[in-house]
Amino acid sequence: MVGIFWILTGCKTLERSKKGPVVLMFQNGVGLEFGQAGCSILDLGGASRLCSFLDSNSSDLFFQVGPAFSSPFLDQSEALNAPISEQRKTLLKIWQKVNTQFYSVDAKDLTPSLEGFLSDTADRKLTFLSSNLKRLNGSSPFETYFYKKIENNEFLFLSFSAQLKSKGPSDWKMISFSEALAQLEPVLIQYPLAQIFILGSLTPSERAALSKLLARPSYFLGGALNEINPTSWSSLGKRHFWAKAADLGRGIGLIYWESSSPRFVAKSLKKEMDATNQCSHWIEGLKKRKAKKEVFLRVFSR
Repeated sequence: MVGIFWILTGCKTLERSKKGPVVLMFQNGVGLEFGQAGCSILDLGGASRLCSFLDSNSSDLFFQVGPAFSSPFLDQSEALNAPISEQRKTLLKIWQKVNTQFYSVDAKDLTPSLEGFLSDTADRKLTFLSSNLKRLNGSSPFETYFYKKIENNEFLFLSFSAQLKSKGPSDWKMISFSEALAQLEPVLIQYPLAQIFILGSLTPSERAALSKLLARPSYFLGGALNEINPTSWSSLGKRHFWAKAADLGRGIGLIYWESSSPRFVAKSLKKEMDATNQCSHWIEGLKKRKAKKEVFLRVFSR
């Protein structure tokens, strides 16, 4: 009975007290990194530490910003070189365990194909978002926005993928920022009081271009992998702001929303958060499946 109780409670997110500001939490650019990132001194991140952090820190909304279902390091990924479908399913399982509400899809996630990505994540319970990634026929494979009212605050989340440097033949396309916003105009009219969040791994120039098209104040979350992580809101002019957490699962971003002064704080997932939990068991399972596959290949290649 003890084992069953642990499995049911080992990675449960807390319900937040309704006193104080609205708390939004997010990660960006996880990139299929399940383990710790960095050197022995700067030992940060890991899915088990995320699970441990969320087990003791409550929020009103937790979400993820891409890219997460593809690796920036190809065969050198911390994702253990297991088949990408297994990596994706394990990541999705962890996210659903910690009550992730939605994910902002990135174009890098659609490698090698959109249909392959949809197949690998078919069992998802969280919402997938993209405002500018489309099928070749123009239809949307994902939700184009996410609206949430928390107490007296309204939030509208839009998702914009960054352009890929090179894109071969594929089963999807990316529409322009202006075309995507034109399609979203009825939504923006429907929620005139909602605070707008723009999610995605956009470069500084892409953020600047998109902010010029937005008539309402907005908050950009996520960014390019090589960008320095800000410790507070970075201004993109008088009406737009930007922030990101440490990429590759090394940190988490927190937004304390009060209408007068929303505050951004970046947290690191440090070694003291190490814990054995359901998330760490799933990661170990991924390692064991890889090890069994290697033994099988060695035996039958003789």
